[in-house]
Amino acid sequence: MFLLTAIFLSYRGADIGQLPVLIRAFLASLLHHRVLTLTGLIESGAGVIAASLVVLVWYGLGDMIERLGHRLLACRGEREASALVWARRCTLGAGFWSLLWLALGLGGLYRQTVAVAALLFGLAFFALSVVQSVKARRLLQRVPGAVATGLRASRQRTPIEYVAAAFAALPCLLAFVAALAPPTGKDALVYRLALPKAYLAAGGIIETPYNIYSYLALGAEMNGLWAMLLGGMGSARIAEIAFGVSAFAYLPLLLAVVYGWARQMKLEREWALVAAALIATIPTVYQVAATGYVDHALALYSALVIQAAEQWWTTQSRWSLLSLSLALGFALSIKLVAVFLSLPLAILILLKAREAQNRASKSATPNAGRVILSGCAALVCAGITASPWYIKTWLATGSPLFPFYVHLWPGASPGWDAERSRLFQLFLSHYGGAEKTALDYMLAPLRVSLQAQPELPAYYDGVLGITFLLGLPLLLWGFWRLSVNVEVKIVVVFAAVFFFCWLGSSQQLRFLLPAFPGLAVAIVFIAAAVSARSSKKRVLPWTLLAATVAGQLTILSWFLAQNPVRAALGGESRQTYLERRLDYYPYYEIINTQLPFDARIWLINMRNDTYHLDRPYFSDYIFEDYTLTKLVKEARELSELRARVRAMGITHLLIRHDVLLDYDRSPLVDEQRDRAENQARLALLRAFLLEGTRVLRSDGKFMLVELAPYRGFD
Repeated sequence: MFLLTAIFLSYRGADIGQLPVLIRAFLASLLHHRVLTLTGLIESGAGVIAASLVVLVWYGLGDMIERLGHRLLACRGEREASALVWARRCTLGAGFWSLLWLALGLGGLYRQTVAVAALLFGLAFFALSVVQSVKARRLLQRVPGAVATGLRASRQRTPIEYVAAAFAALPCLLAFVAALAPPTGKDALVYRLALPKAYLAAGGIIETPYNIYSYLALGAEMNGLWAMLLGGMGSARIAEIAFGVSAFAYLPLLLAVVYGWARQMKLEREWALVAAALIATIPTVYQVAATGYVDHALALYSALVIQAAEQWWTTQSRWSLLSLSLALGFALSIKLVAVFLSLPLAILILLKAREAQNRASKSATPNAGRVILSGCAALVCAGITASPWYIKTWLATGSPLFPFYVHLWPGASPGWDAERSRLFQLFLSHYGGAEKTALDYMLAPLRVSLQAQPELPAYYDGVLGITFLLGLPLLLWGFWRLSVNVEVKIVVVFAAVFFFCWLGSSQQLRFLLPAFPGLAVAIVFIAAAVSARSSKKRVLPWTLLAATVAGQLTILSWFLAQNPVRAALGGESRQTYLERRLDYYPYYEIINTQLPFDARIWLINMRNDTYHLDRPYFSDYIFEDYTLTKLVKEARELSELRARVRAMGITHLLIRHDVLLDYDRSPLVDEQRDRAENQARLALLRAFLLEGTRVLRSDGKFMLVELAPYRGFD
């Protein structure tokens, strides 16, 4: 462990290595500046309340669906850990509410009155679920010898439990505070938060053709949109806080599922808390929960899929199969990458059918045909659950998979074509390294655990930590020397298949998160079994917790670098915070406050942040200089270039010029052409930006340019 930690820390100079400086700066900001204001407290409190009400109605609907499912399927509810039941009901409810908000958006019903009516309707379900739970508990108390549902531990708490609980809670607390601050996460500003803002402004789901990710499934974002509608009754700031908190809410639900899953597998409370800590201390899990991303929501639904699958294997419960189907459908409603779960599910169904065939003589065992039929029905039901998102994209573009695989399933949208689709696939393949060899794939577990870096595609764009790398030998040893039950084997197979599918796709660490909840449960299960046979029973849990410290320090350094406390509490203004976090934000302030409402801004290499922009815009998605590069290469002279740009209705350009005008980095430079021709292209672009225009603001990186009116088009 010490060697792995040392190697991991050797790559963490940019974050953990800066901790002393970050701590001093953080404390200085709290001591020498105002920390909070009454307005800031009220706005944060209102946003938290709006998001919390949304989570309550998740539970209310999920509880009703679960009770109805048990009744329709004529099956009794299994005795389950209360944390698992609570989290599953919230999660299933969230999935159904997201589909409802998709339907409301297609009907142009994104209105505050509709949001309030839906909230009141959902709260009625929640109140009904509370009443039914109280009645059921009282009924049980009247039965002699009856015990409450849920798995309870009778022994006293241990130091390991307190430490593990603290290790799981600290990243949650930091992510919660960061979620209260104004949004600065790239994906959130580009589409996860920007699209709900655009939909709310239009009153429903509209076409945003130049934001290609608007054609993806946005299941998790729909609940954030609901929270924004409720928060928007107060102010725009409350609305974005409500979105951030509703997105964060999937993290405690994920940890509750992991904890409850471990308890369901008869593990002691301390081991269940260790499993939750293993997930909470993954730095990328903190990052996605703190910045409005949805990958932790995908991991949550994936965990429910796998847990239901192993429960179905042992009990053949029809409710487990339905729960699996719904969870998979809602996972697909978040990201297409959830389709990776279908392969191990299909394998599981076939193995169960084979087992049923081998035991055909026992009448209590379903026959193979029934097993295959019910399993396939579950997969079809999952597809139907997720289908509204893909049908919407299909109708809009001609391909349900758009913008992916356009060369295989043709689809079209303004600003996107087969060439850009090909470039997009090439771009995604660069994650984990541009030119991977067989050795790279073999070393992927080591590299992703030790070398991974945020914001660097070649290094998986995230940080994992050493805990799962440390747990892998323990898993292998346990499978070799111990009698591992079938549930653990199923969990490990799911994680392994998902990992291999991930290796063959875009190797972004966020996309791999669905493999870790089950893997954490399997690791602590084996560790508990090994510890039970050892005279030193506390060594392994303490070792696993110690291995999470490096991840905790990474999370802490990211939090301190962001320093969101004062912004969350109102001590630091929204504008000041955004100027500190986003180097281009001062240009957005000029655009939003000084340019006319009919101005149309062309964003070039500005990372497509449209959430903070309040004027009409044009921007190429992903390849942000695609159109400009094409126009410059095709233009024969400056007047032609100006005419074509003004014909697009562009009045202003916000451009990152340090890249475009740098000969060594500019996409205008074609290595197959001579240097003189390339320099002529750069000179043409420079003339286009500076001759006959008005530079409103510029620095060494950005430039805001007002174009002169072109008489031929005005």
